[in-house]
Amino acid sequence: MNNSILLATPAYGGLLHSKYVKSLVSTCNELAFRGIVHGLYIIPNESLISRARNRCAAFALKRGFERLMFIDADLGWTPADMDAILGSDKLVVGGTYPLKQFSPRRLAYNPAHRTPIPDHIRVRSIEELEYLRRNHADPETGELAVRHVPTGFMMIHCSVLNRLQQYVPDYLHEDSGGDAPEQQFDYFPVRLRGKTYESEDWAFCSLVREHLDCGVWLNTRVVLTHTGTYTYTADGEDAESAQLDPPRPAAHG
Repeated sequence: MNNSILLATPAYGGLLHSKYVKSLVSTCNELAFRGIVHGLYIIPNESLISRARNRCAAFALKRGFERLMFIDADLGWTPADMDAILGSDKLVVGGTYPLKQFSPRRLAYNPAHRTPIPDHIRVRSIEELEYLRRNHADPETGELAVRHVPTGFMMIHCSVLNRLQQYVPDYLHEDSGGDAPEQQFDYFPVRLRGKTYESEDWAFCSLVREHLDCGVWLNTRVVLTHTGTYTYTADGEDAESAQLDPPRPAAHG
């Protein structure tokens, strides 16, 4: 189907965070308003992320979607983020999001060692992303060719999946529930590549760069929120933490 997209989310334990749900509702409304054919595919109980992503890819191909959009269940995004990805002419493109850890800028001291945090620790930050955006990314789109993009917010044109099939092994997944074909392809392996142990997102990007000519692209303007027990934002501001009462001492008879 031309101009169609499958939104796919592996959701272990069926858990979908509230920021994800709010963003998803907004996205589906916008896609419907634009007349873009879209589907939603959530896998609630797959503990192996590689197999879950392979199943999403198989489902997208079986149903004839033009594009596959992975969105992890702990992310939050804005309409502008989705517009930037949907409007791209790249075949593999994604956004980024912070790790589930505090930025050193938010801490007055290191709570583990109770010492001031030196400036040299402040790396891999939003400042570095802004530097890449200003100096290396396409000034019109914000896109930048990279080695790897996280699969948590990644759009893949389904022609990429078809072309990769000759380079990756296939297997039978008999417990697919009937919504995806039993024969599936291992687009998202966890593997050793040289001396690097690649996670499923790194391995997929490596396969694309090794065998295809489309490259892997990061949109430096798409920076999402990442929710754990705290909602981690790239700039460290206006995040919501989980407030827990201290444990009460046990009663002794």
